[in-house]
Amino acid sequence: MTKVKLSAVFGGASSAPVERVVCHPRLPLVAAVDGGRRAVHVLDCGRDELGLLASIGSGSAAYGEVEPWERGMRDAFAAWHPVEPQLLVATKATVWSWTPTELRELTALPAGAAYEELLFSPDGSTLWASPSSTSSRDMDAIDLATGEVVAVGAYPWGGAHPSGAVMLTTSQDQGSSRIDFLRVEQGAPADRRLQRLMVVLGNDAYQPPIFSSDGRFFAIRGNAYGETLTAFEFPSLEKVLHEEFDGTEDDGWWRNDITFGAKPGALWVGTPTGALWSYDLVAGTKTEHGVLTGHQVTAIGCTSLGHLVIGCDNGEILLASISDGAAADHPIDPDAVRTDVAAFLAATEDVPADIDDVESFLIAANDNDR
Repeated sequence: MTKVKLSAVFGGASSAPVERVVCHPRLPLVAAVDGGRRAVHVLDCGRDELGLLASIGSGSAAYGEVEPWERGMRDAFAAWHPVEPQLLVATKATVWSWTPTELRELTALPAGAAYEELLFSPDGSTLWASPSSTSSRDMDAIDLATGEVVAVGAYPWGGAHPSGAVMLTTSQDQGSSRIDFLRVEQGAPADRRLQRLMVVLGNDAYQPPIFSSDGRFFAIRGNAYGETLTAFEFPSLEKVLHEEFDGTEDDGWWRNDITFGAKPGALWVGTPTGALWSYDLVAGTKTEHGVLTGHQVTAIGCTSLGHLVIGCDNGEILLASISDGAAADHPIDPDAVRTDVAAFLAATEDVPADIDDVESFLIAANDNDR
């Protein structure tokens, strides 16, 4: 039976929640987005401990009493380089770069740039930054080796498949939304191509979808009319989980409260009571774990070592180990990763750049589920 053990506690005694936790995919580093001001806290989460390495924007003014949706619009945005120990933070038209040796403002950016979202390409060679410095409808693709900047199509951020060949994004509308797939086109800078195959969702107001570390599953939290969790298998795109939680945001649910663990098919959820739930998407089971904290879980992530990092509504950050969830015990098979993404790409195609009616060209993989 899976057991969760609390290893370390950091912070707390704050009126500001932890809005989001962003774990480095390969290193024991985590960025915690402050829900009370435009700030990001960088922590070392190795050795079963949590140690503060830096705080970016900690001197900025507090939000005060604001609605959750407004707070989310104000928050700083944090993005890890996929390989190196480098964190980029966008806040108030400034981009900060943190590494273990320095914290500095990035100045070699296009004139007029006021980026709100940042995303590295899966190989780390390109930075996609939105909105573009030349068009609010596009985003800038910045070649990090040469500094070349090209305006490309803007897509909301989402998870990357471990192959680096496919990324997730969303297209949202009040009546019906969808999960889109983007083929990563290598280049200097890299770009992304919308795929014909997609997954239809009901309603809108979804969080960015995430991939499991082995790429076999992806999941998404929503939506405007209920607290839902939906997961799909990849590359089949078959729905394997859909659950609607009791209560609403007013009852303490937060939308950054899911993460995949290192164990294949393990999907974790943080709850308003402070308890954790785990879903085994392979076996089709759900387990309720004990309460680790007396506070609402507001954000959750999984470290490169397979530990859970849990943010709370009082600013507390917890580090917890999972008895059968260590990353070292669940190595990823690179051949299987490549096979899965090749099968998906063989079943779809790029949406032509010059097509007038994109919607009519797309194919829903889950038409029979609706």
